[in-house]
Amino acid sequence: MSRETLDLWFDTACPWAWMTSRWGLEVAKVRDVDVKFHPMSLNFLNRDKDIPEDYRALMNRALAPHARRHRRDRRTR
Repeated sequence: MSRETLDLWFDTACPWAWMTSRWGLEVAKVRDVDVKFHPMSLNFLNRDKDIPEDYRALMNRALAPHARRHRRDRRTR
């Protein structure tokens, strides 16, 4: 019997995706399953789409800690 592959596409800012990734790794311990992670960004994929402003604000808040760190890292170079 061949192994199955569990492909997990996930937004790295999503806590539910993180919980699902942990579940996938637990399944792989007891089943013939290989887990492949595919990180992506819903913010990036939806940036040019017509989405509700409250959703866009949520996405921007999710990125805020990364943006602050990026600005700080650029200043210390």
